Amino acid sequence: MNSILAFNNLLLGKRLTIIPLLGIIIITLLVDNYLFDPFLKSSEVYTEAEIRFEPIRGEDVALYGFRERKNKFLFAATTLEELYLGLKFPSSANLTVNIEPIYEDSGCRDGGLNEARISFHGDTVNHIAPLHHTIPTQFNFSVSKDQVINVTVSNRYYPDCGKALINFVKHNNNGFATEIFGLIWLLIFLVCLSIRTSTLVALLGASFNALLIWAETTLGNLSALSISAYLTLSIGFAGFIMLFTALPFASKLLAILLSLFIAGIFWLPIAVIGHEFIFSSPINDESIHAILQSYLSQAIEFWGQFVGAKNTIYGLLGLGVICLLCFRLNHFKSNKALCAWIAITFIAMATVLTIDRWHGSKIFNLIDKSIKIYQYEIASFQQISSTRAQQKINTTLDSKFENNTTVFVIGESVNRSHMSAYGYFKKTTPFIDQRIADENVIRFSNVFSNHTHSNPTISFLLTQANQYNNKAWVESPSILNITNETSVKSTWLTNHRLLGGWSNYITAIAQDANTVKTINNKIGRGNSAFQYDGSLLPLWREAIQDQPNQASFLHFYNSHIDYCSRYPDSAEKFNDKVTRAYFGEWTNNRKVDSAGLNCYDNSIFYTDQLLEEIIQDLDSRSRPSVLVYIPDHSDDVLQARFHNAVLYTHAMTTVPLFIWANDEWRQQHSDLWENLLNNKDKPFTNDLMFDSMSGLLGISAEPINPSYDFSSDQFNPPKTLKTLHGRRTINDPLNWRYWQIINSQKLINQGYQLGATNADSVAKASIALNIGFELLQVNVLVSKAYEFEVTDENFTPIGIDLNSFLQDIDHQNLKTLLVTINNQEQINDIKLHEELDNITSKYSVTAIINDQQNHFSNTPKLADSRLLQQAQIKEHAKSNILMLDLTTQFDKLIPIIETPKTDN
Repeated sequence: MNSILAFNNLLLGKRLTIIPLLGIIIITLLVDNYLFDPFLKSSEVYTEAEIRFEPIRGEDVALYGFRERKNKFLFAATTLEELYLGLKFPSSANLTVNIEPIYEDSGCRDGGLNEARISFHGDTVNHIAPLHHTIPTQFNFSVSKDQVINVTVSNRYYPDCGKALINFVKHNNNGFATEIFGLIWLLIFLVCLSIRTSTLVALLGASFNALLIWAETTLGNLSALSISAYLTLSIGFAGFIMLFTALPFASKLLAILLSLFIAGIFWLPIAVIGHEFIFSSPINDESIHAILQSYLSQAIEFWGQFVGAKNTIYGLLGLGVICLLCFRLNHFKSNKALCAWIAITFIAMATVLTIDRWHGSKIFNLIDKSIKIYQYEIASFQQISSTRAQQKINTTLDSKFENNTTVFVIGESVNRSHMSAYGYFKKTTPFIDQRIADENVIRFSNVFSNHTHSNPTISFLLTQANQYNNKAWVESPSILNITNETSVKSTWLTNHRLLGGWSNYITAIAQDANTVKTINNKIGRGNSAFQYDGSLLPLWREAIQDQPNQASFLHFYNSHIDYCSRYPDSAEKFNDKVTRAYFGEWTNNRKVDSAGLNCYDNSIFYTDQLLEEIIQDLDSRSRPSVLVYIPDHSDDVLQARFHNAVLYTHAMTTVPLFIWANDEWRQQHSDLWENLLNNKDKPFTNDLMFDSMSGLLGISAEPINPSYDFSSDQFNPPKTLKTLHGRRTINDPLNWRYWQIINSQKLINQGYQLGATNADSVAKASIALNIGFELLQVNVLVSKAYEFEVTDENFTPIGIDLNSFLQDIDHQNLKTLLVTINNQEQINDIKLHEELDNITSKYSVTAIINDQQNHFSNTPKLADSRLLQQAQIKEHAKSNILMLDLTTQFDKLIPIIETPKTDN
């Protein structure tokens, strides 16, 4: 209180009143409107564009487009017409397009609105914007003289729902803007010198200005308006610091608080710049949504994985420097009153100008738009879900399913390439492996996730929305809405935080279950506060005991980073270092975090233990029971990219799918079990799980599409599979894992016996055997002691002998071993054959010796991601054996020769 009075006396003691300050604000407004606006913005609504119509076939085009007012164009969708709308620009210009979706409730609530989109195509623009929300959007582009931009508002099924009002803002950017702003900062610097206050005020303000402008450049080109917005914002920031220096009782505590404030202000541009450096991509709304969907411990994990200890230390050192600067600000004592009034003037002018220029900032516009869209989707789903609860969905439950117990286990960040059930050489899934061999677990071979982040993935996995029907998840019924219309009771048990009801997509959907429980209530705690997923099982047993006729959803947290915190000591199985013998040449080209890899593999092993416990419990009951295991997405562990969509790799979408059923269920639903067996090798993405879950529950309803249900004999997934919600294709030629399975199945179906040449690592050999190869060709170097060292194709030892090599792979599927021997020691052939037979006979493998080095070189590569032509097939000994050079995740990618066919 004394500080406030003293500061008030300091100002009033100079006989200054509020009148000069009001005068400054008024003058600032006048100068801004009549001088700065024409000079900096130089913007006007661009009205010169001419609407024109050109005939074109085979396009969904706008029914009409006209100038609704002087400065706005109205476009609306229709069914297929022989017209194409274009805007012709008679002069060149830099433009911002403002798109205002026209949201009409009538007739659009049934799914029509989410189909609508507007597209702009031309020589200098290629942009598509959705129209499924009410929030205006904008983007920038340039046009040249007489250029035509084609504009299409399309809506496949609901033509009356797609409407957009657009206008164009023309920018005349001034080339001298940067120099002028530099002069302004120099002026501020001189003012600080003249009144003998700290020149650090100007330096801090200028550095904040520079960081904001640098951050802006990561999102696109600079404009005079955006520079002006950041300049005025940083001048106000500098004025606030200058005001601090005028406080007569500025203490060390205030200096510390000021330093924290400065660090917080600097955090935003540093975060935007850091995103560009870490991920080589500008920050976007998806990044911001990921932040909104995370809680504290996830943020800590993310920080540890991507920012790291070194950058954290740099940040703390920077905070220390800021603290020292804030203490230094207190050393200047003269001209306190003048300093205060200049500071207040800076703040007042900056406030006026910043408010007027706020829309010139790409950063703040992006954050504002992203948060609004996120909140809009959550609120929309809440409203629609509440409405749907009062409305009936026409559903039918097959009477044969009335007493079934169905369990859906949703995993977290699980990569099938790290499962021995899919050919991983480490025995990470011994229980599932045995159940597959016993033929009561079906392994789906070629499944991918629809996104790499949990919220967008599960919002599609659990609802009718998918990447192929263009429906929005917020307006689509969920599997829980469907079960609620039947006698089936639903239970949602999770090790994730529910975050207050409607704060993320998963929680919003889960709230519709009859019972919702979480074991993760440690808000604000670190990683060690998590309970292991096994703690969900007692709750699950209680649920099925009380209500056996139900659909149970167990949402695991296992395998999410930090991997080492996801499993108990009892699951600590793997601790070996990554070596060339097991992971191949891949390990020579990068540093692999062996500890992190082992922790991830241990988390997979723990998942296998939990599935064993659940299945054994179900197996002990006489009720027909089925279990489905599917994770949300995968993790790219080996390249340490995890599941960040900005760093997308196909490994982030490579997920497993297992279905187990007891004898009672398989007998009662033998037709479904047969369908599952027939469909297990068809590739699909997990956004089709809504339809498949319904099929396994025996529920029929209007929203369910049988062609998306893998338990149906009508299952026919889309030919071109997608991920990242349509931004990437699974059928990408570089997705070697997808094409290996597709091509190997086709060749096996054609009657070929497949063999892998140059099986120069345990990983490569294991993957080959897992996808149906029966032969392996290995190169060995033999010593006088009859030791067979496995080598690469250049006969360089990889660090493992042949006996250990055969022991570590799944040799049960191996029929023939073709051995190319480098006999430098001139060992007697008879004796050499005897020793080789002694090794291979232990594994019931037939050995064929090939003394010709590189006999299988130049063979076609299965990883070329294309169907091999007959002329390209090199047969061995004129037999039906086809030798192929197999690429694995542990090798360098082989350049693609031609684009693969997309038909399956």
